[in-house]
Amino acid sequence: MDFAKTCLILLTLVINIIPLQSVYACTKSEGKTEKDKEVASKMCSVFKSIPDILMMSVNESILYVDVSRDFYNAMQLDKISGTKLVKSWMNGMRQETGKKAITIWIYSDKIKVIEGQTSWTGEDEVEFLN
Repeated sequence: MDFAKTCLILLTLVINIIPLQSVYACTKSEGKTEKDKEVASKMCSVFKSIPDILMMSVNESILYVDVSRDFYNAMQLDKISGTKLVKSWMNGMRQETGKKAITIWIYSDKIKVIEGQTSWTGEDEVEFLN
């Protein structure tokens, strides 16, 4: 299954918990270099129709994701689906950047709430911080 399809399936599970009045979509992508901007744009374009993913930014092997509080709360309520979503973003970053070790920092209301990292053994680990 490709990255976009996997993400949409996982997001559908998470979004079912989010109130329908949410109107945000990933419309902002940033990057340090042109390659980073291209990767951020590709990652963000997958989620343009998905509420509550506000922005994605890439700096080499690090993906910063800004989500609404409702989206984070949904991920917190269903940590299994939330963890799968973060790991699918890590796989997408691997595909787009060619890097093996990936870090993802997810922010909500300017607070880092979730961190995903590739461990020294090569496995992706996700930690809910709040």
